[in-house]
Amino acid sequence: VATPDNVGTLTVIGATLAPSAANTITKTATVQLGNPVKLTETPKAGYLFNGWTFSPSVVPTASTATSVSFNMVAGLTVTANWVVNPYVEGAGSYVGLVSAHSGTAPSNSTEGQLKMTLTNTGSFTGTLSLDGGSYALTGAFDVTQAASFGTAKNSTVTIDRSASTRSNLVLSLFSYSNASGDQITGTVTNGSNVCDVTIQKALYSSTNHAPSGLLNVTSSNSGYFTLAIDPTAATPATSYPQGYGYATIALTSAGVVTVTGTLADGTAISSTSNLVAGNNCPVFAQVLTPGSTTLKGGSFGGTLMFNVQTDSDVTGTAFQWFRPEVTGTAPATDLYSAGWPAGINVDAVGAEYNAGTNVAATLGLTAAGPTIANAQLVFKDGKLASQQTISTFNITGSAVAKIPTNDATYTLIPVVTTGKFSGTFTPVWASPLTAATTEPAYNGILLQKGAVGGYGYFLSNALGDTAPQGGSVKLEKK
Repeated sequence: VATPDNVGTLTVIGATLAPSAANTITKTATVQLGNPVKLTETPKAGYLFNGWTFSPSVVPTASTATSVSFNMVAGLTVTANWVVNPYVEGAGSYVGLVSAHSGTAPSNSTEGQLKMTLTNTGSFTGTLSLDGGSYALTGAFDVTQAASFGTAKNSTVTIDRSASTRSNLVLSLFSYSNASGDQITGTVTNGSNVCDVTIQKALYSSTNHAPSGLLNVTSSNSGYFTLAIDPTAATPATSYPQGYGYATIALTSAGVVTVTGTLADGTAISSTSNLVAGNNCPVFAQVLTPGSTTLKGGSFGGTLMFNVQTDSDVTGTAFQWFRPEVTGTAPATDLYSAGWPAGINVDAVGAEYNAGTNVAATLGLTAAGPTIANAQLVFKDGKLASQQTISTFNITGSAVAKIPTNDATYTLIPVVTTGKFSGTFTPVWASPLTAATTEPAYNGILLQKGAVGGYGYFLSNALGDTAPQGGSVKLEKK
């Protein structure tokens, strides 16, 4: 007797097994003892198959993922078991960070990111970014919500990195939970380092848009933010950049976040992620080792929190920035050659940016005549002899006018469409450093909320200096 319920159906295969009753729930047929029987199960929408139960116990002659074959024994009852499919509601994009397990020291080898796409049947594809590499994953979660990887369906998977002389990565204990919001957790072992993984389902989609308060670009129903990144709390000051990194943030209505920027040592970063629960966004970027075009020996990662307030709209606390130690004689390797392989913590603050607001309005500048300055550039640290202030210009709208117009000691180029600004300046280096033939460049970003102004960095380039440093630049109201 095969007795399905309303969550699935059974098909009985066999030439002599025509049922004596054709009702839709219970079907019966007389089978001679020892004759072969094959049952095939089909779950209804919203359910997953969870195996067969035989009473009394029978050893199947064959089985597949959806069928079982056996020889008939006396008094046999076979039950097909189905459970509610949790992946119907859980299907979607997932993203989150990899971080050092308690007791494991954080490093570039322990911090990373995992992205996954989960289907409504529990299968998944994903990409793990960790320790200078990115690795594709495939697998499926079963009815117990535990993951198996690859076609072999093993509960653990080893990523072989012997060709690069780095430790293999071992992924294990991955499971899905919808008990307190859709999330996937697991463990990655990198040599002797143990890392925890927690990724969450993307909060928004093409049919469930991000909050309108975060979508300030009405023409495209998207959001655009500028972000200042401050590493200056790290000490001693001579060992770490004293300027501001910066980034622009693009947010789609579907909650996709793209962060593009430059850290305060000139390192480019780029990250694509999603808004997850709480309008948080896990951000991670692998960065090139100074002097290399391929080796990614550093990283930058943390969580951005989107929340429209009076003084900010996006913040990030204790981002982790790892820069490897390098040796060499080129400018890229002379700059902070000891690096910070143990990492430093970096904070970030940003706001929605309105390209329709000109630079003068952003800075709160008063109107000024052709000989009266209303703004200034302030340069600090970075091997300068002392703070340098340039206040021989005014800004009307977004146009910069020098006072006098032929002053060649600096340039200033604001770009109102993006919120960025850049230029060069003539430095006064601390003795005994001497000026190079090329003036140092500076770059930064404008913030239109909170501590409004321009925040950026420059890198020292004194002649013959084999240990340059980074300093800060601010564009502000005079």
